[in-house]
Amino acid sequence: MFGLFFQTLTPEQRASIRVVAGDGARWIDSCVHEWCPNAERAPDGFHIVSWTSDAPDNPRKQQKPLFCAIP
Repeated sequence: MFGLFFQTLTPEQRASIRVVAGDGARWIDSCVHEWCPNAERAPDGFHIVSWTSDAPDNPRKQQKPLFCAIP
């Protein structure tokens, strides 16, 4: 689907793309590399905030089953 978007652009338009923002999905990297080899990849602000706000909860979620098992 992402490739379909790039197919609608002219070579000049694709060459003018300098930065592509998105989440950390690897398929985005390969698609951007194929269609816009000169573009830089950057995580978008929404995902950065989401990842950092979820990080403090991860250790707690991993320990919760241990605490629930204590009689």
